[in-house]
Amino acid sequence: MKNSRSMVLTLFLVAAFLFTCLQVSPAQVVKPTQRVLKSPVMKHALPDIAVELKSPRSLAVPMTAGKMNPGLTPGSLIGKQVQVVVKNIGNRDTGKFFVDVVLSTDTKVPVKMATYSPIFQEDVLILGGRLSVINLAPGKSQTLSLPAQSKIPDKIKTGIYYLAAVADPGQTVKEKDERNNVALMRIKVNPLPPPTPPVTISSVGQTGYWSSGGGFFEIHLGGSGFGSQCGNKTVRIGSYEAGASDMELWSDTQVIVPLPNNFPFGNRHDIAVWENG
Repeated sequence: MKNSRSMVLTLFLVAAFLFTCLQVSPAQVVKPTQRVLKSPVMKHALPDIAVELKSPRSLAVPMTAGKMNPGLTPGSLIGKQVQVVVKNIGNRDTGKFFVDVVLSTDTKVPVKMATYSPIFQEDVLILGGRLSVINLAPGKSQTLSLPAQSKIPDKIKTGIYYLAAVADPGQTVKEKDERNNVALMRIKVNPLPPPTPPVTISSVGQTGYWSSGGGFFEIHLGGSGFGSQCGNKTVRIGSYEAGASDMELWSDTQVIVPLPNNFPFGNRHDIAVWENG
């Protein structure tokens, strides 16, 4: 009986000891672990630059056969006629990249940095044709304009050419699709018109009369290069200037200019013909 009581007492003490050890104070309460969920990372997230050329219809020539537009001539300014639109159709920022506007005889325009020259060579960079973009976020676009001095090369043969916008010619941007980095516009280069012959005054005469009631005087100019019409030309005789509405006669070889009554006769006057604008 004594042994039984001793065993019960021992079990009671062991249970009390275990209960004390398993008790957790408020300061020791362990909170559930909080996991920070990161935003899912898109696999293969890359930018994708698409490019487009815009210009008035008077500049571009249809790709299909048909009526040709007037076209351009060597040295024609195109800065105010051409715009380049670039858009990021990918899912990551592009960072900085360039756009080259070049001229080619065919549609096989390489994606590489072009070189400027006033004399045409295949895939030549247009004057002022290197444009820059700081960055394009996904879905964003930017319209770039050529500077006013951009022009067709001064020395170029007549014919059909392709104006091309090449996005990221340095290939510094890793893209989802590198095949949409070139946009083309078909243009026509015409020969330069013949130079306008210089104006030459070879003879000067005058007719008229004067009386107490007034007078009528005309200056007769003979020469060449006056043109078939006066247009916006001006004849200056001394300080007097006469335009198209003042002329009595105008031809390529003869001009007759009426003079007003208050013209200072009896003096020596310089005579000149020039075209305004």
